[in-house]
Amino acid sequence: MRHSKYQTSMQILDTISDGNTSLVEIMETTYVNKKKTRNIVGQLVQQGFLSQGYNERGQKTDTFDMTKKGNKTLGEFKKVAELLKVHAPEMLITKKEEV
Repeated sequence: MRHSKYQTSMQILDTISDGNTSLVEIMETTYVNKKKTRNIVGQLVQQGFLSQGYNERGQKTDTFDMTKKGNKTLGEFKKVAELLKVHAPEMLITKKEEV
């Protein structure tokens, strides 16, 4: 099943919520190709939901971490998902349907 850009963005935030995460780990978790993942992650960085890592020489790396804004947004998303489970479960995509 195809996900919206919003759903993919929330899945990326959820993946990164555990800590510093590489682009490859994000792609493996979301099952999205590299170009699309890089595009969505770039937008999340620009919007302040994620921060990009830097190496010891000050160059950007392909690792990302959550910002306070990202954590807050993910928390709100999870609250909405819980409400939907109770009041409108048909609106949620379950893992079983994704396969």
